[in-house]
Amino acid sequence: MSPAGFAVAAVGVLGAGAAAWLLLWRGSARLSEQDLVELRKELADVRFTAKGLKDAGRRVRLPFEHGVLLLRQSRAAEAVKRMEKAAENAAESLEPALHNMVGVSLYLAGKLTEAPSQFLKAVRLARDLGQKDVEAAAMGNLGLVYLARNEKDKAQEHHLESLRIDREAGNAEGEAVNLGRLGLISQGQGRSDDALEYLAEALARSRAAGFRLGEANSLGRMALIHQVKGRLDKALGLCGEALDVARAGGLRLVEAELLGNVGLIHLAKEDQDKALAFMLPSLQLFMAVGSETRTLGAVSNLHQVYRVLGRDRFAAGCRKLTGDEKFIGKLLHLMGTVDEKVRQQPEKQSGGNGS
Repeated sequence: MSPAGFAVAAVGVLGAGAAAWLLLWRGSARLSEQDLVELRKELADVRFTAKGLKDAGRRVRLPFEHGVLLLRQSRAAEAVKRMEKAAENAAESLEPALHNMVGVSLYLAGKLTEAPSQFLKAVRLARDLGQKDVEAAAMGNLGLVYLARNEKDKAQEHHLESLRIDREAGNAEGEAVNLGRLGLISQGQGRSDDALEYLAEALARSRAAGFRLGEANSLGRMALIHQVKGRLDKALGLCGEALDVARAGGLRLVEAELLGNVGLIHLAKEDQDKALAFMLPSLQLFMAVGSETRTLGAVSNLHQVYRVLGRDRFAAGCRKLTGDEKFIGKLLHLMGTVDEKVRQQPEKQSGGNGS
């Protein structure tokens, strides 16, 4: 095996065992509150509670911790088994939260037919125990599953029910999350005015609760609606507000998404140089966070700029933004590869239709 091949194999082995190794290395060390705060930032509208789990016995705590680490590594399919193990050994009071976490892991792994049963179990158990926070979280997560399945009416029904429970419990952050999702659903149903009303209420709830993630998301979603309506300057202003909130709250994924959206607005305004000035930092931030899916989306957005500017002007623009020639070289190679594949695509489609 070549040195390069060995390096790739080694990375694969380390990646597969990294979370388990880290747990062994840490011994009985507990997840810090910051670990859970960061996971909440990364999961955004996906809701969970870890109340009591950090202090549970080892048979519950260790698989839960392992599952959290796997989720932070975007390895949700592997996290499912760890969360299931924790749920098997849990005391009755912890079962609702852990079944919700199993559902979260299944949802993030794309298992949209399996996740609902876990969320429904969490809802039922939480209701019996009077755990309104878990009940509302699991009900809202059900809404996310149905929205991912493009069942908008069911998604709306579950978010409205989750909103009712959150209001009963006085959970302002939960209210903001549900209102934000209801705004997205309304927009998807072509009801832009209703969507903006939901998002304005979500923004107010978020600000009152000091919930920066909800505030940044609400502003960003309002910006997208105005962008679709062609109100580009209004959209830019809202994105600018959202960026300030995201940076103040250390919300790196939200910041990266907003930078990309600002780039797309400038692209719509036919200002490719400004688009590049926002899209390139967006890509770099997604890469730093380790979000593979979003990184691919950022590459696709950048390619739109590359095709308009051309290789030389694109490279010059990148050099104004970063002095990392190695990174620029790799990015130019990637843009050329994507460009070639895009050019070949019509030929393949044409060939396929003729066969």
